[in-house]
Amino acid sequence: MAYEHWKTLKVELEEDIAVVSFDRPQALNTLTLEMVDELRRAFAAIEKDDAVRGVILTGSGEKAFMAGADVAAFADMDPVPCGTLRPMARSTSAATLKIFPSPWWRR
Repeated sequence: MAYEHWKTLKVELEEDIAVVSFDRPQALNTLTLEMVDELRRAFAAIEKDDAVRGVILTGSGEKAFMAGADVAAFADMDPVPCGTLRPMARSTSAATLKIFPSPWWRR
């Protein structure tokens, strides 16, 4: 299965393992709203791929897996959305990973 091209993520299939890489090395892979949305959509696509039996999360570049939230992006946000970023990002990404079904049953 070919995965769509993401702006902040790379998704590659290596045999039966999906490798999801945070791909903002110039910003130490800091988390943005766009990345949260892409992560949710990537995991939805991976879930539908019967060839996948495992998932690896990694970060692009040599300095950081992920350095946290992109606080520089806060300057361009309204105060209300900015205040909702952390709970939204936390609930969306954590929920996506928590409820992601184990692919091991696909043997």
